[in-house]
Amino acid sequence: MSAPLFTVASALYNVEAYVGDYLASLDAQTFDHGLIEILVVDDGSTDDSAQIVRRWADRTDFSVRVLTKANGGQASARNLALEHATGAWVTFIDPDDRVSENYFADVAHLVGKNVDVHLVNMDIRVVNELEPGVERVHPRRAMFRRGNHVSNLDRAVERFPGSAPTSFFRRSVIEEHGLRFNEHLRPNFEDGDFACRFLLLAPTRRVGYIDSAKYYYLKRRSSTLGSMTSHPGRFTVVPELGYLGCLEFARERFGHVPMWVQHMILYELWWYFNGESTRVRLGGDTASELGPQFVELLRRIAGFLDPALVDSTTIRAWDRTWVAVLLHGIDGGTWSADHVEYDRLREDSKLVRVRHLRTPDAPAPVFRTSGAPVIPTHRKTRSVEFWGATRLVEEIAWLPRNKWLSVETEAGPIEWRPLRTRPVLRHPTPGQLKRVLHGPKPASEPVRVTRRDRSRFADAWILCDRVHDADDSGEALFKHLRRNHGDINAWFAIEKDSPDWHRLKKEGHGSRLLAHGSERWSAAMTQASHLVSSHADQAIHDPPSLRGQLREDLRFVFLQHGVIKDDLSDWLNPKAIDLFVTSTPDEHESIVGDGSRYVFTTREARLTGLPRFDVLRAEAERTPDRDRDLILVAPTWRSWLAAPLASGEQRRGPTTDIAETEFGREWGAFLRSPELSALARKHHATIALLAHPNLAASLDYLDIPAEVQVLSFDDAAAKRHFARTRLLVTDYSSMAFNAAYLNRPVVYFQFDREAMLGGAHVGRRGYFEYDALGVGPATTTLAETVDAVGAALEHGLEPAQPYLDRMAKMFPHRDGRCCERVIDAIRDLDRS
Repeated sequence: MSAPLFTVASALYNVEAYVGDYLASLDAQTFDHGLIEILVVDDGSTDDSAQIVRRWADRTDFSVRVLTKANGGQASARNLALEHATGAWVTFIDPDDRVSENYFADVAHLVGKNVDVHLVNMDIRVVNELEPGVERVHPRRAMFRRGNHVSNLDRAVERFPGSAPTSFFRRSVIEEHGLRFNEHLRPNFEDGDFACRFLLLAPTRRVGYIDSAKYYYLKRRSSTLGSMTSHPGRFTVVPELGYLGCLEFARERFGHVPMWVQHMILYELWWYFNGESTRVRLGGDTASELGPQFVELLRRIAGFLDPALVDSTTIRAWDRTWVAVLLHGIDGGTWSADHVEYDRLREDSKLVRVRHLRTPDAPAPVFRTSGAPVIPTHRKTRSVEFWGATRLVEEIAWLPRNKWLSVETEAGPIEWRPLRTRPVLRHPTPGQLKRVLHGPKPASEPVRVTRRDRSRFADAWILCDRVHDADDSGEALFKHLRRNHGDINAWFAIEKDSPDWHRLKKEGHGSRLLAHGSERWSAAMTQASHLVSSHADQAIHDPPSLRGQLREDLRFVFLQHGVIKDDLSDWLNPKAIDLFVTSTPDEHESIVGDGSRYVFTTREARLTGLPRFDVLRAEAERTPDRDRDLILVAPTWRSWLAAPLASGEQRRGPTTDIAETEFGREWGAFLRSPELSALARKHHATIALLAHPNLAASLDYLDIPAEVQVLSFDDAAAKRHFARTRLLVTDYSSMAFNAAYLNRPVVYFQFDREAMLGGAHVGRRGYFEYDALGVGPATTTLAETVDAVGAALEHGLEPAQPYLDRMAKMFPHRDGRCCERVIDAIRDLDRS
């Protein structure tokens, strides 16, 4: 029997739910099964995984060996497999993933024609367990756009080896140098470390790239909880033994660090910067607690990197501030950028926004005209925080356009540049040059706009809430405009045939409705002067189908869905918000104040109150005390329980096992509590559940008692629900502010406070401290929560102290004029 061409070495641990699909994908291979050796190392599984593989081994035509060892981690399992491998090539497919049927055949074809290739990388498709049937491309997809090919990494320096499961390694190189996986590298990068060292040891850096066959990487739902990204070793062991280890090994071997190695490390570092800057903060409090140690390692890593390469890399989208932090914000020196960047430059505007980065100890820039200082119309100093500390500050100023302006630092006058939204291309490829010269690709379908459309939708104000529902501040302001401001060309956008579409049509607004996604909506959007919404999701402010076709002077007014209490700067900063509605002094200061992480100033943020507060107030005034009969239970969503949003969408699919999660268990126990039921009967109240819209699709999978009335935001009765509220029970939802606006008692049930406030959910901890600013008691256990509910009900309709006083101080505007203040703010913005 001839020696196998390929060895598949798979580390097996508790994957009984997935290993069947993996084995089936092996059986489906079109390549000669006799030339493929399968080694499966059971790394101490406690489920039926190993038995499933053994039963398969008895019936398959592959040569299969199942090795067993005590649990020691993936690296140790792979190392054991290497001791038994006999194939000319070895790959390390994970047994919860699968591969296309031509996987081995296409690799065999490439290596047969290219004898000097020692490493082959495979294209990856990401399959999310929360999105059945949906495949997404991997961030490294660009490396495969040339189809099946071979690249020399000594020249193709922006390419680098992939992970061990998606790579094929010539085994002779491994054995010649005794290369093994580093078993101390946890929780990740043992793959990258192995691949990097392999390529540094190989006779050549010629790498094969296979586009025609696919590796299907399963993103399991458990992986969305961030266990790996919050592992302490990710901020200590991995950067020291992994990244620094590879950089030092490369320099020892070649006398310098090859550019492909630097790009590989930059790719890895991108995840750290992105994890600190995403809407759901990866790493959470672990990143802050280990910040000093990690930053010292990062400083050492940066010492191996060419600053010009860092500044110009196109390996992932490196934000301008990330580059500045890596190059200047962690070395302990004083630094001030040699330029200011300007943006928001509009023909109809009298102001221009300028931005300047520096270390906190560097003097602020001075703005001058004809030698005299200019006082900015609006100005703030933004904190650029990473890993628990301010690394840089950014001066943001709005300056008058009608003056000859200059900017000076201690070094003298500095130049002006447009805000950099892409890397500086020092050695551009033909494809990069083409994109620079011709700009981004326009939308695939240009919008057809008739002469009538131009007239009918001229300078339109298009208002909306969510794509598929209304009854929020967008609708409130739309109706106010229709009643009181006929001079404004107001329209409302919503998905056709949604419940709120039919309701609004029945109420007499049919002629002013735009079916979201329709040709009429598209035409209106291209002519609109203002887009006004309570939401800032991509589907609202940057719909993919209209990209590049909206007016350059279109103003986006963010009405907000609620009062911001957490730090949402990472999510909101990239959005081009022209007017940002706020409702409380603390919220307003958290956004515009010096030292905040937001880019918004007093130009954008206006303290007006939410338009829907006018509607809430009016409804509450119409509701007598005898009708306040609801114990309203209103939990918010959890990012780790929600399926990702597709591009341009706002609906999320269900979480079918939500009842088995901590969220489902805790809230289910509360709703089924006999004590809660008894309290409701005693006080003649009805228990009602009004869950966050992102949870709506999952409610059918919760065990909700029949006595609990299930409410939704689809029936336009939310304002009525709050008016009828006797007591609100929530967790972290901004709906508590609705209750506070109406002086309704509140109880917070926060069983997962550490995760939610530690960065695992959207945003990070903000200015709002529940003990000092909360409008009700914050509890963490079921018993405490039921007791707090009982105490609030016994106290009566009015909140107890100190919560009543906090509510009074929270809202300066409770006069029914929030809509008018928003309109005044929009018009004031138009004049400036």
